[in-house]
Amino acid sequence: MSNASVVADFPQSEKTAAPAESGMSRANRDHARYKKSFDLVGAMKIANAQTGKRYGEMVKEIFRLGRGNGKLSVKDYFYFRLYDDKRLDWAAKTRFLSDDIHPGVIAKCCDRSWWAVADDKLLAYGHLERAGFAVPETQAVFDRSGRGFGKLRHLRSAEDIAAFLRQDARFPLFAKPLGGVASFGALRILGFADGMLTVDGGETMAFDQLVRDAGEEGYLFQTMLRPHPAIAAVTDAVSTVRVMVRIAADGPRIMRTVWKIPGKGNIADNFWRAGNLLAAVDSETGEVKRVIRGTGPETEVLTAHPDSNVPLLGMTLPDWKRLTGMATEGARLFHPLRYQSWDIAVAEQGPVAVEVNTGSAFNLAQLAWDQGILDEDFAGFLRGCGYKLKN
Repeated sequence: MSNASVVADFPQSEKTAAPAESGMSRANRDHARYKKSFDLVGAMKIANAQTGKRYGEMVKEIFRLGRGNGKLSVKDYFYFRLYDDKRLDWAAKTRFLSDDIHPGVIAKCCDRSWWAVADDKLLAYGHLERAGFAVPETQAVFDRSGRGFGKLRHLRSAEDIAAFLRQDARFPLFAKPLGGVASFGALRILGFADGMLTVDGGETMAFDQLVRDAGEEGYLFQTMLRPHPAIAAVTDAVSTVRVMVRIAADGPRIMRTVWKIPGKGNIADNFWRAGNLLAAVDSETGEVKRVIRGTGPETEVLTAHPDSNVPLLGMTLPDWKRLTGMATEGARLFHPLRYQSWDIAVAEQGPVAVEVNTGSAFNLAQLAWDQGILDEDFAGFLRGCGYKLKN
């Protein structure tokens, strides 16, 4: 679900202390690590040092951009490095959108009665499977809300979870909150013995902690996907492509494609996780056009993966036509969501639909492509939805 921005902010204040993690659920710990404070004075000093731009000029631009179509915040201005006049002229800066306007966009472009069909993972998987689309295999679901799950293995207690892990689970598993976002609370479970889980990179975790993490929200236990052989040398964790789709009178159209690449030791590809990369991918050919790590003044433009040293720039992702076809054909299954996005795994068996989202945060595409997303096509689409733009 992408109804909120879930990418890291820059810069982090030196006064921010590490979160007090004792007693916190895994999802809350992840969210605390993602959430960073913003040091405006520090950001302005860095921007001035990098570009020579005067503080007064920055303030003037921030004010004008905040009143424009993108409603860009002070934080957005530095996050996208909009102070750098050598990269972006004024017209290019005005095409950037703040994620703060995303709720208003989906309110106009997406039928609210369909939001849950996409955002509830099991509802979306069932809808997709019936249409013949590949989705992750769910081995079991833990939920004690009273909801039914048909033939799916339903775990209702800690004892049920333990019995499943001891007797029937096929490891490795990928576990995540039933209604979670941004991989908050996700973990890889490699094995279970003597009341202890082997997780992630071989660390151990008490079973009681898993039960606390599952809490009342519920957890999915899925067969862990493996990366496609063509990209297995890049990273040992599965990666996904974010495909942004809009549906207008001419049917579904792909707006942008972005490859989310895990860094070493990360269990998921969400960009808020330190060390993860973003790659701008040509939606027609699947060729990697640009790769970055970090945001704001800390942005690094790369040509190879810094952990594996595998060249990324110019790489063509495998099964590309199948992957983009999954998004455009699948978009018709969620047609009332006229603005939607797909996270599709580049998996061993081919493209797998991991998530369908109501809308899409703008940040990922704008960071990866170093371009604002408000081009003529998207502006016309938004107007067609009834979303008001100033010009």
